[in-house]
Amino acid sequence: MDLDHWHRVEYWAIRRGQRALVHAEEINDHGFYVGRTDQRLNQTTAKDYARALFEEFVAKRQPLVDPRWLVRVWRLTGCDGNKVSRVCEVEVKAGARREPELSSREPAAVATV
Repeated sequence: MDLDHWHRVEYWAIRRGQRALVHAEEINDHGFYVGRTDQRLNQTTAKDYARALFEEFVAKRQPLVDPRWLVRVWRLTGCDGNKVSRVCEVEVKAGARREPELSSREPAAVATV
């Protein structure tokens, strides 16, 4: 049984409508798949977790110049680290307060805030 949950988290700054990759990290974490029951029912667990990772990213790199960001999460294979599938994509604004998405019915694969 494979207990690894490798993901690639990409932080893209959005500048004048263009995306620029600022940082990427590979993490062994299954937080994208666990959460409160209301998150799972509304398919927001991965999006909420990606936002939390962005908040950690911001805390480590204060101050951020770019106001708009895109967080993209990929599931990786265990051996070669290839991107297998996109878990979620979330657009966030630096310095903006996070609002929970309890009524969202967007597909789990892609989400925009």
